[in-house]
Amino acid sequence: MRAAVLTPAFHACEREVLHADLATSRRPRRAIVLVNDILDQRRQKIVEAFVPQWNPHEAVGFPLELVPADLRPKVQPGTTLLASVNIDAESSADLFFGEFELPHPSDLQDEPS
Repeated sequence: MRAAVLTPAFHACEREVLHADLATSRRPRRAIVLVNDILDQRRQKIVEAFVPQWNPHEAVGFPLELVPADLRPKVQPGTTLLASVNIDAESSADLFFGEFELPHPSDLQDEPS
């Protein structure tokens, strides 16, 4: 049974690492991250946020430590961040976050009509 599970996983890993063939669900894209809350859990702070491009109705969590140290003091409820997120992931457990930045004010403006 284990070989039946491990073999396809190994081949997927090989395609991704050796051939740079990422599944769509693992491709990072620039996304808006809306910080809802900062939670103290055990020995780390967890950012509870919404990623509207993934699912506007489901909050997700990630360690504050993923955010660059110089940005962490600015991350509060109500903060908008930009990050690389695999927004085609099927579940919140499959999401990953990286390359956080604060948006430039023009990034948040509506386009002229």
